[in-house]
Amino acid sequence: PELFAENDIAGSMVQNIFVFLMHQGYSLLYFPIDGSDDPPVYCYNEGAPSPVLAESKFSQWVAAVA
Repeated sequence: PELFAENDIAGSMVQNIFVFLMHQGYSLLYFPIDGSDDPPVYCYNEGAPSPVLAESKFSQWVAAVA
């Protein structure tokens, strides 16, 4: 996404990803597209040095917000 490019974020954590939630263009949640049935969820907020792990499994993230 443009947000990564604008903040000079590069690397394997931001390649081949699916962004499933974005808030006002400065915050997003995504998971890697790696063939996993229940991938980890990462969060990136504009200005942060790198994405952080939000939840170790997508299903756990869904359960936490449901």
